[in-house]
Amino acid sequence: MIGPMAALESFLFNALKWNGRATRAEYWWAWLARFIGFFVVIFWDMFAVFAADAPPVNPFSYLTIWFFVLTLIPSITLAARRLHDTGRSSMWWFVNLVPMVGGLWYILLLCRKSDEEENRWGPANRHNRGGYARSGKPNPYQSYAVLINADRPVSEDELAARREAISDYYQRQVLGKHAPG
Repeated sequence: MIGPMAALESFLFNALKWNGRATRAEYWWAWLARFIGFFVVIFWDMFAVFAADAPPVNPFSYLTIWFFVLTLIPSITLAARRLHDTGRSSMWWFVNLVPMVGGLWYILLLCRKSDEEENRWGPANRHNRGGYARSGKPNPYQSYAVLINADRPVSEDELAARREAISDYYQRQVLGKHAPG
């Protein structure tokens, strides 16, 4: 499962990516961060208005407007990728326009389980611990596991295995010697 930092990373770096897929965790972690961000900037703006003698008239002098503008497109593209992950077109976003039940229907679509198999928007997102998904591409989220375990003490066996791997690599790549086999 994708964590909060990886979800925010994906939210920001895939801001203009309409194709592809986004898992439930990826969508809802980003949604929660945006929700919290809105409360922070709203309280900041309220504090600024109450602390000032005359509140600014220009709407762009408030952080809330800027936060909304800066997160609008990434939120829409993330929702499109989330709908793709459930096997639906991003045009399902327009179900929000149906009075009374549209918003609820849309939320239910976003909460649906991901397609297990590849669909027309790409392969299923499998963030496994092995480092590689079925597509054969490296899993970028494995680097977080490395960072979490960075302070863990290394045993003598692990240290010896690492030294052996480095020695083998040096023999093959630098010296051009192949292991006898």
